[in-house]
Amino acid sequence: MDEFDNLGLAEQQALLKSLVLHAHDRMRRRSWRGGMGGISTLGTPEEVVALAVSRLLDGTRARNRSRYPTLLDQLRSIINSLISDAARSYDNRLVRNDASGGGDFEDAGAASTHDLVATKEIWDRVVAGAVNAAANDPLLIEAMALFESGKDRPRDLADALSLTPKEAANLKKRLRRLLRQAHHQATQETPND
Repeated sequence: MDEFDNLGLAEQQALLKSLVLHAHDRMRRRSWRGGMGGISTLGTPEEVVALAVSRLLDGTRARNRSRYPTLLDQLRSIINSLISDAARSYDNRLVRNDASGGGDFEDAGAASTHDLVATKEIWDRVVAGAVNAAANDPLLIEAMALFESGKDRPRDLADALSLTPKEAANLKKRLRRLLRQAHHQATQETPND
């Protein structure tokens, strides 16, 4: 891309340094999602910047001068998108496994079956912890009850709780976060074999 090539070496280095700091900040902000929340799959901030630049240079991401007047703005947008997509992908891997004993859930990104399936005892502690954490949020408690009955799609939540599709999707995200935090606490309290 001519715009990047036309920059001098010092300007390219300054641009890349700014982008690395931006990527580091964005990754740090997303790291509360349970470890790195899927962002670790992207690698280091430097690797995220390299991926963003390569996508712009190879044409995978088209240059949009009307929306992003500067190259810095365009590359920041690509970095934000990469990080957001990684976090969203991680959220989507957290699934309920009805076939493994009703109420267990698994993280499809984990390494082994032993790591995937929570025991019934842990699941009970997860539910108790989630209910305690959501005690002041009746809507979240209702979503938990629907989740337990197998109605965990946003459409199910929207129909049962008279929510808009966007509100239902946001409620499901809150429910996932709540369950993830409760699971983390429940497994921290269990001695490892």
